[in-house]
This record gives sequence, structure tokens and C-alpha cells, in this order.
Amino acid sequence: MTGAELSDVEFELAKCLSVFPERINAALADYEPSIVTRYILDLAAAFNRFYHECKIVGCEDEQLRSSRIALTRAANQVLRTALHLICMQSPEKI
Repeated sequence: MTGAELSDVEFELAKCLSVFPERINAALADYEPSIVTRYILDLAAAFNRFYHECKIVGCEDEQLRSSRIALTRAANQVLRTALHLICMQSPEKI
């Protein structure tokens, strides 16, 4: 795999992250906070798969490691924001 290609697990996490604005808009439009809570569960599951299948520490490809760190940071930020929207505190570390 070259640095530009994503594995299926990385792609699924990126795809899940990309639909966050749509889920927020749907929750607002329908006055349905459960849309956000379901999204949080979906994102947590996608991140869990990514975390278990994609090595970050010890990854020899610097570009790949950087992209995985970026995905991890994005997941952290989106989870924090989503949890804040449903008035829940987020953990310090994921």
C-alpha cells in the first residue's frame, strides 16, 4: 500500500466522520437528538475497528502514520463535539 491509499477500515472511518454535518442537520430538522446518539455509537464502532486493525505506533511509513494520527484526532474532535451536543462530558483520552 502506498501512502496515498486508505485501507477499507481507514476509509470507513473517514466516511463516518464525513457524514457528521448531515447527521447534525437531520437531528435539528427532525428535533430528534437520538440521531446524534446513534451517530456517536456508529463513530465509536468505526474508530474501534480502525484502532484494532491499523497500527500507528511502530508504523514505519511516516506518511501513513501521519494520516492515521490525523484520523485519530478527527475522530476525537467529532466525538467531543457530538457528546457536547447531547450534554455529555467527553473522556480526556481515547
